Amino acid sequence: MKSPEAKLERLPGEIRNRLYSYLFDIQRVEISRYMDENTGHSHLTHKLLPPRNLHTQNPTMLQYNKKGKLQTQLCISFVSKQFYQETLCLLYDCTQFVFSNTKCVYKFLNRVPRRAQAAIKHIELHHTMYNEPTSLEHREIKLRSDKNWYSLCEKISLTFKALSVLHVDMWVVCPSAGLEIGEPWSLPLLALSRVGKGKSKGLQFVKIQLRSPRFADVKLEHVARQLEWEMMSPIARQIRDDERIARELAGPVKAGKVMTLNFD
Repeated sequence: MKSPEAKLERLPGEIRNRLYSYLFDIQRVEISRYMDENTGHSHLTHKLLPPRNLHTQNPTMLQYNKKGKLQTQLCISFVSKQFYQETLCLLYDCTQFVFSNTKCVYKFLNRVPRRAQAAIKHIELHHTMYNEPTSLEHREIKLRSDKNWYSLCEKISLTFKALSVLHVDMWVVCPSAGLEIGEPWSLPLLALSRVGKGKSKGLQFVKIQLRSPRFADVKLEHVARQLEWEMMSPIARQIRDDERIARELAGPVKAGKVMTLNFD
C-alpha cells in the first residue's frame, strides 16, 4: 500500500499546489538570538506571536496555537525532497517575520536559502542607533554600526524580492538640529523601498515607529508618516490617500448608545 505522501506526489502540480495552500496558515514569528554558554556561539530561536490581519495589519485577537503549528508546517516541507522543493517558498511566503535586532537578520540571511528569502513578503525590524560618542574610539564603533545598518537594508531590498509589508520600530539619534528625510539616519530605510520595478516599485504597506528622547512625539509622528509615503508604491499611496479622504468625509464617529455603570 502506498503512503499518503506518495499518492500526493502523483497528483498534477496544480492540484498539489492547491492542497498545499490549505495546509499553510499565516504565522507570525519573532526571530531572536541566544548565547550558548557551553560553546560560546549564538543561535537563532523563534517565538510565535499573534499574526497580523492582512488588510488592517493589526495583530489579530483570535486564539492562535503557540505550540506545534509552526513545527507542523515545517514537518510538511521535510516529508520528502519533492515536498521540500514544492513547499519551501510557500512556507516563507505565509510567515510574518519579526526580527528583534539587526544581528538576527544577518544570521537569518546566512542560513536561509536565497529562493526562500525571495518569497518573503512581510518583515518587522527593530533597530536602535548608537548615541553620538564623545571620543574618537567610540565614534568609530558608531560609524561601523551605521554602515552595517545601511548595508543590511540594502541587502534586504535585493534579496527579499517579494517584500510588500514592512514594519519598523527605530530609535533615532540625529546629530543635526532637525529631523528631516534625506538626512543620513533616513537613508537605510529609504533603501528598503527599492523593491519592484516601474509603477509597482515600492512597498504596499509601511508602518514606521520613530522614537527619540531629543524630539517631541508630534515631530516624530509627522516625519514617520512622511517617510512611509516616500517608501510606498504609487498604487499604495493612492489607496492610503483614498482611505484618508473617506475618513474625512465620514466625519467623527458618534456613540449610538450611552452605557451607564451602576456601582451600588
